[in-house]
Amino acid sequence: MAVRRRNWRLKRYGQAIGLAFQIAADVPDVEGDSAALGKRVGQDTQHGKATYPALLGMETSRQRAAALTGR
Repeated sequence: MAVRRRNWRLKRYGQAIGLAFQIAADVPDVEGDSAALGKRVGQDTQHGKATYPALLGMETSRQRAAALTGR
């Protein structure tokens, strides 16, 4: 039972970190600097990719990432 619980916690941790990483990657595409990113800002939107800022808005995306990382 302890192994199952540990595995469940590790799975949840991995999901949270992965989601926070994705949000952190999406935010600069909306308001980042093209030179720093190495690509044009807004490319994800131009390619029709669903991003957290597009779905939730910037402020909610930031709040969600902070909640997922415990900040």
